[in-house]
Amino acid sequence: MLQLLAAQANPNAKIALISKVYPMRSHTVAAEGGSAAVAQDHDSFDYHFSRYGSRRRLAV
Repeated sequence: MLQLLAAQANPNAKIALISKVYPMRSHTVAAEGGSAAVAQDHDSFDYHFSRYGSRRRLAV
């Protein structure tokens, strides 16, 4: 986002992306910690991280 704003402010700006990780290992599929998202309207982070939600999933 910051790079986009800089490019819009100055079209001649040179922007570089530097990473310690090999480019093919830097996507979310390779994330060792995983990624989280609410995928449906009736879903929420609260359900997955609350005690009730955890106990309910374990009991099922």
